[in-house]
Amino acid sequence: RLFTVEDGAGRFYSNWDPAAPIPPDFIARVDVTAKDEDGYETNGSVEPEWHFSDAGLVKVSGKHTHQRRLRVLEEEGTLDVWVTQQGVTSNVITLKLVK
Repeated sequence: RLFTVEDGAGRFYSNWDPAAPIPPDFIARVDVTAKDEDGYETNGSVEPEWHFSDAGLVKVSGKHTHQRRLRVLEEEGTLDVWVTQQGVTSNVITLKLVK
């Protein structure tokens, strides 16, 4: 999910519409919550693997296994983000990045 968007000047937007464009130098914080076969939250026994349709659109950072910070670069485009963990693929989040 799109957890929050930061404007780079210390302001956070926690209810950012994932369909709304995100401008350059803003940071989209995305996170994933794994669930077990019964639907209960879990960290899993291995870390999730993050995937980006075009990693050249953002600078990826963050050390938490279930969260990444994506600083929007100067290129315009659409970025799909998803994870895989223990053979399961998450939902895809599509972010619209603008100049």
